[in-house]
Amino acid sequence: MDQGIICNVKQLYKKKLVEHYWAMAQDGRVKEINLLQGIRFLRESWDDVKTSTIFNCFKKCLPNVRNASAQSENSDDIDEPDRMIIRDCFPISMTFGDFVQADRQLVTSDDFEPEHNEVLSETSDEEPESPFEEPSCGLVTGQEALRALATLVNHCSQRQNIVPGISMALHQYRDLVICDILQEKRQADLRYYFSKSKP
Repeated sequence: MDQGIICNVKQLYKKKLVEHYWAMAQDGRVKEINLLQGIRFLRESWDDVKTSTIFNCFKKCLPNVRNASAQSENSDDIDEPDRMIIRDCFPISMTFGDFVQADRQLVTSDDFEPEHNEVLSETSDEEPESPFEEPSCGLVTGQEALRALATLVNHCSQRQNIVPGISMALHQYRDLVICDILQEKRQADLRYYFSKSKP
């Protein structure tokens, strides 16, 4: 069932990828894609799958439905990029359909073997290692949060492609932390100002 849907998503994703590479080549930039762009292309490709395609894939899987093939869309119809893009991006002997189907023979799943049980039982007793260090400290102070936010804001300003609104959200959160710090200072006990060693 999912082969038709996944093939359609792959086709739309690869079309977006080719168009992206072509646009970068036209601007004289290096053809590259980062993880965030890839995820966005994948999300957009999934959103672009027609409901009729999904419906027809389900229809083909239902038993006792014989006329599904008459109403289903032709899966060989490939929504190709512009011919000029294809001419610039692919060798003469290669078509966009060949590019989409290039990984068709790739094995994506395997039957579960009994020997896997041994490996699973050996590893299930061990505690998984975390790739990140867990902080050993307790609560994060306002000053520590401000330093971390300053680092994040600086990092976001250095990136070319950032999530829209993330910088504004970080600034709003920074303002909230500053308000909390000021609020704590306003509610300080009178003895705080007269102590010899302020914290």
